Amino acid sequence: MERLVVIIFMLFAFTNGAYALPKCVGSWSAATWNNCFGTFTWASGDKHVGEYKYGKRNGQGTYTFGPNSEWAGDKYVGEYKDDKRNGQGTYTFANGNKYVGEYKDGKKSGQGTFTWANGDNYIGEYKDGKRNGQGTLTYGPNSEWAGDKYVGEYTYGKRTGQGTYTFSNGTIKEGIWKDDKFQYAKKGPSGNTQYSLLKNTFKKYVLSDRKQIQSALKTLRLYFGSIDGIWGPNTQRAVLSYASNKGINTKDPYNVYRSILNTQTASGSSNDLAVKLDSQICKMATFGSPKKWETGHFSNYVTEAKKRGLSCGVGTQTALGASTLPKCVGSWSNNWTNCQGTYTFPSGEKYVGEFKDDKRHGQGTYTYANGNK
Repeated sequence: MERLVVIIFMLFAFTNGAYALPKCVGSWSAATWNNCFGTFTWASGDKHVGEYKYGKRNGQGTYTFGPNSEWAGDKYVGEYKDDKRNGQGTYTFANGNKYVGEYKDGKKSGQGTFTWANGDNYIGEYKDGKRNGQGTLTYGPNSEWAGDKYVGEYTYGKRTGQGTYTFSNGTIKEGIWKDDKFQYAKKGPSGNTQYSLLKNTFKKYVLSDRKQIQSALKTLRLYFGSIDGIWGPNTQRAVLSYASNKGINTKDPYNVYRSILNTQTASGSSNDLAVKLDSQICKMATFGSPKKWETGHFSNYVTEAKKRGLSCGVGTQTALGASTLPKCVGSWSNNWTNCQGTYTFPSGEKYVGEFKDDKRHGQGTYTYANGNK
């Protein structure tokens, strides 16, 4: 199975001026820490930096476990809802293990990739924190079962259902499994069948429809690639996530795509756009490298970007020194107005360009942690 490359755009900006939400004022309070951006540190050393709503972690955030925590050294970067990990996120363990994927109510749920420190790798579905559904587990070079691979069904973390286990010596066990034990041989569709069906059906659509599918998935925050109508790991992952969320059987790919094309959320209302971050507007309004303005479903994002005076990297790519404005002096502060400067966020993202009233304003280049601009 082709390894899913999850490109997660964590739109963090850890300062009052550079972040859309205002800074949380004073000590933590459910009444006052509402729709704000703050930092809270526990006695154990645990620390959360991110968005709050009615005193609870809601939205984007980074949670680092302190030295006195049961999970000392672990770190989570991603989305929250009502104090629980919910949505897309990355959890890095102190022992080197790493999970990148979806969460629901604090548990791994949906599509995800788990990589162990010894090189073992699982790509597939989760439910209630355990492998559940279709997945592929490949054992790494430092594993006891180095070179082995299982492609098939899981139930609550164990191989259960139709599956194929290929040993490093070439021996294959294909059939029915239960609680990690092979029961009997039975020919079935290969583990890649559902992916092949989705891929082949996707390619049967005309280019405009393929782009519309990606556009709808992007608006639903399931797709993070370019709107190019090309099938790839990001499109595959987004389609699978959509089908899983909606409870649609992927064995009927046309039903999956009909549902996506019928979504009415692709364009977004003007009220929705008004509350989005500049970086979110630019991400939806542009595509490609060098950047170009989107058309079709996302033209309203372009309109919103231009209304805000955002270039979003389209046209002239501003570098420090290319602006006619004077250089911003010192570290970022409320005095960064009508000047050009460079600000690097803790997440590794970087903005080079013009500022006005301590906010990004005018020509500029925003570089994401993964190198995209």
